[in-house]
Amino acid sequence: MKKQLLIAAIAASMTSVAMADVSISGAMFAKYANVDNAPAGTADTNTLTHETDLDINGSFGDTSVNIHMDANTGNSATFASTITTKIIDGLTVKAGTYAGGKSVMSAKSGAATKSLVTYDAGIAKVTWENNASGTSNNVGVSGSVEGIALSFNNKKTQDEFKVSGSVAGVAFAYHNIDADGTNTDKNSYEISGTVSDIKLAYAAGNADSAAQIDGDAFFGNTASISGNGDDFSGFSASTDLAGNTVTFKHFKQDSATATRDATTNKFTVVRALAGGTTLTANYAALDVNNGTTGDKDTFDIKLAVSF
Repeated sequence: MKKQLLIAAIAASMTSVAMADVSISGAMFAKYANVDNAPAGTADTNTLTHETDLDINGSFGDTSVNIHMDANTGNSATFASTITTKIIDGLTVKAGTYAGGKSVMSAKSGAATKSLVTYDAGIAKVTWENNASGTSNNVGVSGSVEGIALSFNNKKTQDEFKVSGSVAGVAFAYHNIDADGTNTDKNSYEISGTVSDIKLAYAAGNADSAAQIDGDAFFGNTASISGNGDDFSGFSASTDLAGNTVTFKHFKQDSATATRDATTNKFTVVRALAGGTTLTANYAALDVNNGTTGDKDTFDIKLAVSF
């Protein structure tokens, strides 16, 4: 009898543990890059870098927890963690340390302690976000009409409006930031579609004289080269060729300061390898009208895996 009770107790505890769902996912890449600097007296560089992202996700009932680790070259690592739970039907709360998103106009923000309350009313979602010190109240409304996604965010120092969707096979996205400061507004738009198995895309980012395009999307990370009042525009063409995805991208920086004007032509080849990894090769030629930075050619090879 005692053995039966012990077995029953163990079985009950195992059932309780099984009700919780735990998963691990992540990605890692290693990249070698060679930069051929054109200006006389400027040495070429060769670098090897890596980055690892790891997510541990756990859930129990209507509550989930995420722990994210980001480790990179130099053995530096950052951690972020959040808890998300349902209060009542339609109302959820997320709290912890998490990063913001990225776009053509803004790079991904660093992880910070915040809280986010979301109410899903069916036809629209209402969100309220605040930081750890309670000094930043961001209120947003989002929804969709006939497949067109719309959102509006009222933040501490600016209002953001976004619209995106697809019409007749052509995808589009528009993002506008109406900032409180003088001449600090900016906007971006993107369109893309496929013609004869070739995916075509066009993007542009426009900034007022006191605003900066420091995004991390279509044009890559522009924070290190852009200044106030600089605009960006460009197009890309991508297709599959002999098991590879081949992309050509051209974009230019139309600067408020003539010496920052720049043009980039970039070729990218991506191939999935048999071992489950992805090999990416990039060649980029940068032509900058700047006596300090100058022209340069960059070639890099990246080996990446997701799990």
